[in-house]
Amino acid sequence: MRDYQPTKHNDYHLPSSLYNRVLYTIRDYDRLKQSKSELNLSSGSNLSYKKVDSNHIGNPTEYEAITLYQIDEDIKAIDFALKRIPEEYAAPIFDNIRYGPRCPNWVQNKNYAHKNTWSSYRARFIYNVAKNLNLL
Repeated sequence: MRDYQPTKHNDYHLPSSLYNRVLYTIRDYDRLKQSKSELNLSSGSNLSYKKVDSNHIGNPTEYEAITLYQIDEDIKAIDFALKRIPEEYAAPIFDNIRYGPRCPNWVQNKNYAHKNTWSSYRARFIYNVAKNLNLL
């Protein structure tokens, strides 16, 4: 139930398949950052790639550039969406989506906002990531 998307009073409701796709893109953030740094350090000669058609000459530099661009676009989409929510909610909501509900201790801490506020900003963040990825 931790992937539940509120349906009532949710202006940022997404279709189920799109919601899950965006959720798992956000959860993949750490791997995307690692892949980006590895691609920046790797050379084209030792890059493993799959040739689609045997009649075409492989171009590992082009493959690396396209892969790096796609990874960079996903990272930028998440980062821009994080900037659109208030700072005090950004890190806990981001950690909650990536690591699950146990990671941030904001649930036990009574000084934070109401659960509905967190839910609203979480839905808004996921919606903005989908918009930034051009999925809407």
